[in-house]
Amino acid sequence: MFPITEQEILLILILIVIFLVFIVLRWLYFSLKLRSTHQCRKEYLQILEILSNREQQNFQNYDRLAKIEQDYVKLFEQAKIYHSMIVVPSEQQEKYGDMGPTSSVVKNNVQMFSEAIGYFQARRNETLSPVSWIEGFVNWPKTVLGNLGFNQDGAIANILKLAVLFLEVVGGFILLSDRLL
Repeated sequence: MFPITEQEILLILILIVIFLVFIVLRWLYFSLKLRSTHQCRKEYLQILEILSNREQQNFQNYDRLAKIEQDYVKLFEQAKIYHSMIVVPSEQQEKYGDMGPTSSVVKNNVQMFSEAIGYFQARRNETLSPVSWIEGFVNWPKTVLGNLGFNQDGAIANILKLAVLFLEVVGGFILLSDRLL
């Protein structure tokens, strides 16, 4: 029908390689976040066990708990989990009582760990889903607006999305018709 030039084949191969590198890097990123969340939860539960033993309670353990808290707050923010019960151990040690954090604080944090793990697993699995790729391609204008701080669900975002989609379809049609003629 119509011959494909070596330059076009090379361009297609380069695009495929870039796409595969992007997929692998995204999958690795979310896998590392998932691993970090599991590790942080494990350390959190270990330090709570140490603090439950009266003989081992000292400021070093509270400092270690504060360090772990900084790590998991960052992970929760990256997983878009925001709860009001996150407490800062180093600032309010008396809030914990004699035996470390209260059971409601621990329960809330363990729940947030579960939510963060679920979020990172879902994002990692989305990386391998072709449906997710298509959705990302169609919705990229709204995503860019959201990353710039604009309302993703507003009328302007939807109009921009439709305009870009229209330009993509028209541009694809023009390139295809030029190729066929």
